[in-house]
Amino acid sequence: MIATSQPAPTTLPAQNSRASQALALHAAMLAQPRSASAAQGLVIALARQFNLSQVWLATAGGPRRPLSLVALSDGAMPAPGSALHTALLATCAETLDQAAPVLWPEPPPAPGVVPRITRAHAALAAQVGAEASAAGVPLAADGELLGAV
Repeated sequence: MIATSQPAPTTLPAQNSRASQALALHAAMLAQPRSASAAQGLVIALARQFNLSQVWLATAGGPRRPLSLVALSDGAMPAPGSALHTALLATCAETLDQAAPVLWPEPPPAPGVVPRITRAHAALAAQVGAEASAAGVPLAADGELLGAV
């Protein structure tokens, strides 16, 4: 903390907006009594907040354990082993393997930046429809990857 003789600003526009969004998402999770409900609340809140057609959450069971699809924003969980189930898990795995956000279509990388691997994201977008896009964001705490949305 830095002390100054000037009054502190009451808002920081960009940071305040992001903080508000993060707190709203956190509140959506905390409002639920169980972890499965919290996961469902999170993906629904993300879909609404960012006007997305579908949001899913997969959790990692630990090193060498498979990902588990735990929530979809529309509540319609695809059957295990179905093409959609497999594609959703593949996008989450691709995101976690890179430990970074992945976008399809990928914007042109900045000079000197290596492009992300987007094969699973591209396949999911193709499966969904011609105008579809796909994104994955890793979830981590204390340096450990926990899952992806």
